[in-house]
Amino acid sequence: MPDNRFDSKAVSTDWDSVLTHARRVGVKFHLNSGRRTMREQWFLYRNRGRAGFASVVAFPQPNAPHIRVGRQAHALDVQTPGETALQRFLEREGLHPTNPVRGEPWHVELPERELRAYAKKIRARQKAVGH
Repeated sequence: MPDNRFDSKAVSTDWDSVLTHARRVGVKFHLNSGRRTMREQWFLYRNRGRAGFASVVAFPQPNAPHIRVGRQAHALDVQTPGETALQRFLEREGLHPTNPVRGEPWHVELPERELRAYAKKIRARQKAVGH
């Protein structure tokens, strides 16, 4: 299944539903990356100075929490300080967002089961009201 696009970044269908809903209800944030591939991480790492990231771009590693296959579907990289607003919104909705990379609050992750269930709930609500 092809990825959806949110803030011009690839995201899973479930994240697209959740992030679109968050925006609709007024949560302000910008997505830096959704399904970040190893190739994208190399690009960011090589171009970090030109992109204004200085040294905060991690060296690409296949076991990085936000890149590792199997986590890409439910981990995001959200521009600071928007990650706080997004995390608070998710918590108010009864979800349990975490920051899998110590000291880097912009990496936001939801347990996959929670993400799927919440996205399904949002889509059902939207269908019921005709969106």
